[in-house]
Amino acid sequence: MATNHSLQILEWQICLYCDQTDSAMWSDLLKVRDIYLQGRQLKVKDGRSTLFWRDTWIYDKPLSSLFPDLFKICEQPDISLYHVKLDPNHVTFTRWLIDDLWLSLENIQKEIANIQLTDGKDCVLALWQ
Repeated sequence: MATNHSLQILEWQICLYCDQTDSAMWSDLLKVRDIYLQGRQLKVKDGRSTLFWRDTWIYDKPLSSLFPDLFKICEQPDISLYHVKLDPNHVTFTRWLIDDLWLSLENIQKEIANIQLTDGKDCVLALWQ
């Protein structure tokens, strides 16, 4: 069972990427990043550490899993919820959105409009707890 300290360490590593000069241990931690992200949910407060696409924060799965076609063509896969709330135009795509993709994005934007950000840091809730 992971301790709060180990969860905080993993939180810090979420937005980091692998480099050729990284230690083997660091590289291995980064390999399990997506598995870790799937096993947690966030209680949103300020939205700054909630990854809009990759975190489970609004539904029971990340938006990247629920809307894989949108995620594949998104130019900001690691954008925070805070930045999306600040300006929804921060989410851009590599091509024009047609029909179903456009409707999916509109539905997500409607859900986001209902989210109220507050003071305080986002909290990690492990789904296995």
